[in-house]
Amino acid sequence: MQRLIARLTSTTGSAWTYGLLMAVVAISISLAIESLSTAILHALQIDPSRFVRAPLEVTPLRILSAVLVAPVVETFFIAWTTGLVKNPEQKMLKIAVVSAIVWGALHATRGLLEFLPTAWDFFCMTYAFVLWRRKSLKHAYIVALIPHVLNNTLAIVLMSL
Repeated sequence: MQRLIARLTSTTGSAWTYGLLMAVVAISISLAIESLSTAILHALQIDPSRFVRAPLEVTPLRILSAVLVAPVVETFFIAWTTGLVKNPEQKMLKIAVVSAIVWGALHATRGLLEFLPTAWDFFCMTYAFVLWRRKSLKHAYIVALIPHVLNNTLAIVLMSL
């Protein structure tokens, strides 16, 4: 666990490898959060379907939008908003928490159960972006974009089952 934390808090190595590792961390914990939230609702005898959006039809346009357009645009907004903060490296956790809350809330408009998993994903992506921004904007964009693309790809795959 210490090696994982050390790797996730360092910009040594490849941005691509880091992005893939962050994707695994973000997606696995996000799925665990979603499963736990659903289990808690079931245990309380509350129907979780009341808190999720209706399934969307998977179309080529939806795939393009979710897998390419949304990650690029949303990562741009992460870059832009973190760029507004003076010395963002010194406020990494605060920035990541605020980003998580904002993006979680925006995605929760489609279904309340989307808040926590989305918030976690955006916490990870924003943290990665700010951490790697000191290396370069290109590296920062890569490490935030990879988990986003993979997460949305998984969501599309799961929606199509």
